[in-house]
Amino acid sequence: MTIREMTLADYHDLVRLLAGTPGVTLRDADSYEATARYLARNPGLSFVALSNVEGRSLSNVEGSKRQPMVKVRSPLDNTSTLLSVKLGDRVNEAPVDEEAIIGCVMAGHDGRRGYLQHLVVLPEYRRQGIGAALVHTCLAALAQQGIDKTHIFVFADNIPGNAFWRAQGWIPREEINMYSFIYSGAENA
Repeated sequence: MTIREMTLADYHDLVRLLAGTPGVTLRDADSYEATARYLARNPGLSFVALSNVEGRSLSNVEGSKRQPMVKVRSPLDNTSTLLSVKLGDRVNEAPVDEEAIIGCVMAGHDGRRGYLQHLVVLPEYRRQGIGAALVHTCLAALAQQGIDKTHIFVFADNIPGNAFWRAQGWIPREEINMYSFIYSGAENA
């Protein structure tokens, strides 16, 4: 598995990935044009995870006496990092095309705070540390731009999503209400 910077050429694969994921809602703001603007405004902050790029298998990790590791190549400085996978996590290699996108995350900032959107990993690749690796890559890229605090919005009824963020050490903000206003009046903005 390798993580690389997201490009606009990934758009159609990403839409299929996002649209097929429960808990993720696509809006007009996820159009091709809007995504192009977002990536141009936030270069080097959104990433995709690819399967089998190095031809390494993640299978047969269960039952290992050593703490299993997933190798992640950082697109920021082209170094490799080993991330641990908890023993007992189900790790199965699913049959996908080489270099298929198996996960993604988008990130941006307002100059003070970072914001993550659309963290998605294909169900058959979950619980292998891929989501955590994508988040880590985004946070490191944001930190390089001086952004120390990052937020994510998760639907309250997205039970797996909320559990993931809590398990990663993110703190729910119960004291804040989020309000939205749609200037255009478009329902699906």
